[in-house]
Amino acid sequence: MEADAITSATYSSDTIRKAIENALRQGEQE
Repeated sequence: MEADAITSATYSSDTIRKAIENALRQGEQE
C-alpha cells in the first residue's frame, strides 16, 4: 500500500511537471 502510494505520488508529480513544461512552451510560442 505504501509503495503504491509513493509510486502514485511520483507519477502525479511527473505528470504535473510535464504539464507545466508544456504550458510554458506554448506560452513562449505565443
